[in-house]
Amino acid sequence: MTPKQFVDTLRRHERYLRGLVGGVRANLQGVNLSGLRLPRINLEQAILSDANFSECLLPGANFSFADLSGAKFNGAKSPGSNFTRAELRQSSLRHADMAATNFSETTMNGADLHGGDFARADFQSAKLSNANLSAANLQGANVNDARLTGANLRGAMLADVDLSRADLRDAIISYGTTHLSSELQMLLRDHALWVDSNGKRGERAVLRGVDFGDTDLSGVYLSGADLQNCTLPNTKFSDAVFVLTDFKGANLSGSDFRRADLSGADLTEANLSNTKFHRARLTPVSIRGSDGEPTGAKRSVSLQNANLAKANLREANLTDANLDGANLTDAELTGAKLAGTGLRS
Repeated sequence: MTPKQFVDTLRRHERYLRGLVGGVRANLQGVNLSGLRLPRINLEQAILSDANFSECLLPGANFSFADLSGAKFNGAKSPGSNFTRAELRQSSLRHADMAATNFSETTMNGADLHGGDFARADFQSAKLSNANLSAANLQGANVNDARLTGANLRGAMLADVDLSRADLRDAIISYGTTHLSSELQMLLRDHALWVDSNGKRGERAVLRGVDFGDTDLSGVYLSGADLQNCTLPNTKFSDAVFVLTDFKGANLSGSDFRRADLSGADLTEANLSNTKFHRARLTPVSIRGSDGEPTGAKRSVSLQNANLAKANLREANLTDANLDGANLTDAELTGAKLAGTGLRS
């Protein structure tokens, strides 16, 4: 489409919206508009399925009631825009800046909002089933009556968000992190960006020596974080993800790691007494290079000189874990997978 054709399409669409003679509903299906500056553009009710608005500047744009199924807004900047009742099924809004945008009653099932800025956005009654909101900034967003069934909210910033009226059945979310300070939540969000981008975005969480006290961090996403010498006794970490996390010397006594993924984690000299690892995964993990490709190397879990006295390791997978010098006094190992550890189940 030439620039002239695009302008003519917008003019005819404006007449269509006003009910004037010669008006034609805009059909920009599959058109590539990436990188354009289109502030306050009015594409209400337009047909825009599979269109590409990536890296566009769209502040104040109007996409209400538009068909944007499969459209791309990756890296777009459209704060304060209007997507009321738009169709955004299977669309991609990765790393988009859409703060204070109106998504009320929008259909976004299966959409990818990873890493985007949706602070103060309005998702009232929006449909976001199976959407990817991982590492998204949702601070202050309105999700009243929103349907988030099966959505991925791992690492999302949820400060000042009231989740009580949202449908979160089968969603991946760490409810406990919503009670942390805004600063800590932003740190977790930046860390999720760092992990998912292989270090190209965000920043690694360095929480050495931090004392969280008795906290519920079930489902938290801290793969690769630095938690050396942290004081985290009696903390709930069930279903959390700690792949390649550094827990050297940490106090984790009495904590709950049931069903958590600790593949490749370093728990050297950690205090794990009375800790629950029922069905946890403590297996080797493949190492990837800076390009994200496997290097062929693997890293096993280190429990060297760790205190596992009275720990519950029932049905945990400790394949190839390093248990040299570990204290396993009265540890429960029924059903545990111990191949390569030198122990017998």
